Amino acid sequence: MSGQAVGSQQSAAAATAGTLDQFVNNATLRPNQPVRLMVDSMRKSDDLLFSNLSQLDQLLTMLNSNDNSVAITQVLWVKLSSVPVDGSWANSVQPLILQTINFLKSFNVAHISQALDLFSRMCKSFVQVLVSRQKPLMGILPLLSSINQLKSEGELLSIMSSLLYLCVMAKCFKPALNLLSEDVVEIRKENNKFDIVDCLLYYYYGGVIYLALKDYKRAHLFFEITISMPASAISRIMVEAYKKYALVSFILDGRVCELPQKISNPFTRSVKSATQAYSEICSCKTTDELEAIRLKYEALLEEDKNMGLVKQCVKSQYKRNIQKLTKTFLTLSLTDITQSVKLPDTDTTEQYLLEMMEEGAICARIDHGEGMVYFLDSGYAGGGGGAPLLQRISNQVERCTSINRKIQSLDDSIKTSTAYVKKISASAEDEGIWKQGNT
Repeated sequence: MSGQAVGSQQSAAAATAGTLDQFVNNATLRPNQPVRLMVDSMRKSDDLLFSNLSQLDQLLTMLNSNDNSVAITQVLWVKLSSVPVDGSWANSVQPLILQTINFLKSFNVAHISQALDLFSRMCKSFVQVLVSRQKPLMGILPLLSSINQLKSEGELLSIMSSLLYLCVMAKCFKPALNLLSEDVVEIRKENNKFDIVDCLLYYYYGGVIYLALKDYKRAHLFFEITISMPASAISRIMVEAYKKYALVSFILDGRVCELPQKISNPFTRSVKSATQAYSEICSCKTTDELEAIRLKYEALLEEDKNMGLVKQCVKSQYKRNIQKLTKTFLTLSLTDITQSVKLPDTDTTEQYLLEMMEEGAICARIDHGEGMVYFLDSGYAGGGGGAPLLQRISNQVERCTSINRKIQSLDDSIKTSTAYVKKISASAEDEGIWKQGNT
């Protein structure tokens, strides 16, 4: 190699080192410097980091999570988004996953709170790497810990949809329940914006989680919120949510609930043509019709991954048929119920009865010796049978009171905000000018 070539390489290496040193300098908050300025500087570093991919491990050794959390976020995002999806780089991905997990446990909350857009995209790339390597479980607790540090009560952050996605892929739902049980009253803007897709996915995945736990009422609510999002065009997420919304409606009520009036017109016009099979399923009146439609659209339902939910629809129809019998008869044999409802055998009938008794849908006693079922009044058990109802009422009252406090707090904050006061003042001035012009 000629001396000229060596000199060129040394010059290029020196230039790279100088550029990365400048990056580290920009990543460090100086005395009296607003965090926002440092974050803005980091937002401009994408091209620099991608062009120096081989130097990023060395760069990380020059940074620490207390002073340089935003810079580490950027470096990890570049590394994570550069991982091939084909499963290669196996030896280097595991250390990268561990690096990211350690960072999620130790970042500077004050700095990251002002760079949530950068942090969110890093987390999304992290989630994609975990899912592509079939390791979604590894990211759930670190991501949950990050969310708990960054969010306030009632806030929705974009990374919350990423956490729910991990929970769905890992089939590990419990860590998400505390987040999902909290009413969202505010969407946190990230760099003065928020992607509606993250909001849609949060409620969609939330509905899927409640479905897996067979909490159909909560699942129905989450899918309803998903399809109620303001939209100028139909979204695939909303269409998939509607399919599940329709099936859950059938499980709960034997029909599809009317769409809320707040749903956008483009969605209402388009959804029926895109979900014809589901309309047919939910218009069925008997289990025989349901089974026939299920077989007719079997391939489509498997593709949509809704076959299990349709089977629950069939099951719910059997239960409704049994419940109708309780309104007419006080005593029936297991054989009579089996024949009337068209179940395959008495063992299956007994299983349905036991499930319905456990769910509180019916109150009954099964006499195995005689093969008879005695339908009882709901107050038969006596001795505090109303206690669970009173507890539910108390919980609902407490929940409504809490929501009212949150709404009142939001109302007060809006009324005292500078933007609101200016708007009201301008409206009052315009009204005064209009009145003067008409007198």
